[in-house]
Amino acid sequence: MANLFIGSGATASVIRISHNRALKCAFSQHEFEIEHEHGILKHLGPHRGIVKHFNEPHEGRISLKYYPYEVRKYVGAGNPISLELWTLRLAKTLVFIHTG
Repeated sequence: MANLFIGSGATASVIRISHNRALKCAFSQHEFEIEHEHGILKHLGPHRGIVKHFNEPHEGRISLKYYPYEVRKYVGAGNPISLELWTLRLAKTLVFIHTG
């Protein structure tokens, strides 16, 4: 499988590297932000609403679980989850983050 570009933001880009993994790669001068993000993910621990990470960050990169859908498409018509259920799951994740 060839690497596929997923998207990018102000500090990093994300590529799909296998059927179940993505790699987040920091842009120059933003490697510390990957370290910070990893620290947060490690502190929070596993939760169904938080992306799973697979490794310690290395050279501004971190391996993450690949989720094969976009929220706006996943919550749309014909999908197995309603907007109300998705909103409830999001709220539960926010409670987990702020109480953990």
